[in-house]
Amino acid sequence: MNAGDELFKRHFDSINGFLRRTVSDGSVEDLVQSTFMQCLKSVDKFAGKSTFRAYLYGIVRNVLLEHLRVRHR
Repeated sequence: MNAGDELFKRHFDSINGFLRRTVSDGSVEDLVQSTFMQCLKSVDKFAGKSTFRAYLYGIVRNVLLEHLRVRHR
């Protein structure tokens, strides 16, 4: 198992649960996927100044806010 798989396995349940408690429009799976895709795209920006969990929750927050912006237009 590589590091990416381990991080996904470690954080999937908490990200999925957060989004399930926050979003009620059936788009949770897409948002989880978007969160981890954004994480992969920007992993080189992680400077280690915080925990990886905090970094990942920053990403999920941005993904969620963008989803809500688009949905409310």
